[in-house]
Amino acid sequence: IISWLTLRKHYEPELKLQKGYYFNFKQFLSKIPQSNFGRFALFVGLMMLATSIAAPFFTVYMLKELHFNYVTWMSITIISSITSLLFMPLWGKIADRHGNLSIIKITGALIPFVSLLWIAAPLIIQFSYPCLIVYLLLIEALSGIVWSGFNLCVANFVFDAVTRERFPICLAYSNILNGMGVFIGATLGGIISSLNFSFGWISPLIFIFLLSGVARTMVYVFMIMKIKEVRKTEKNDDSEIGKELRDGFVNEIKTGISGFTSKITKPWST
Repeated sequence: IISWLTLRKHYEPELKLQKGYYFNFKQFLSKIPQSNFGRFALFVGLMMLATSIAAPFFTVYMLKELHFNYVTWMSITIISSITSLLFMPLWGKIADRHGNLSIIKITGALIPFVSLLWIAAPLIIQFSYPCLIVYLLLIEALSGIVWSGFNLCVANFVFDAVTRERFPICLAYSNILNGMGVFIGATLGGIISSLNFSFGWISPLIFIFLLSGVARTMVYVFMIMKIKEVRKTEKNDDSEIGKELRDGFVNEIKTGISGFTSKITKPWST
């Protein structure tokens, strides 16, 4: 109810629909090879397919094969949310200067590693259980960083790439492709996870992580260069992004620490 009351106060300009603005899903699919947004939507849909092969099974792997308790599992899982909250504002600021596609290229190149790095988990646990915990914490931190930038800029790219009157249609068709990708990917992962095989330390779940990482890499390599930036940006030098991201993260950490410190010491200063 509070959300509804707040939304009622939000101003929305009147939308005037031009004749011929509508196109159906079949027409959308037929124009994918010629349309920049169509290629972008296909790229995101295929990335969702590749990601969903493994996405439902990281928790299963930690609980069933690594035998983590729920406290350990929760501690590892929550790290991605924390790093996502830290980095999303930074990704937004950098995207405003360099464009959404630049961020998608950077984060998209790192997304395969989020899955591939899990392959080493069975080997690390043989040497040290604490080292495995630290290793998985770092992977989840990386996951939060790259996925926050990818998801933010994918959403913003849609706003920039289509007209306002066609935005709901394009968003709906893009979500259809994403949903199909998630369904196919998760189904494929479920089928593989139910098989009984092993190659050394490669169990069905580890094979799923490997397959997902390879699939993400292939989608990125074959699709990303076919998409063009549509936003006018302040800068075009992608080499500066790394420095801006590093400096911004350090500043956020300093700001957070100083703010936390001031809240603790303020009552005692009186």
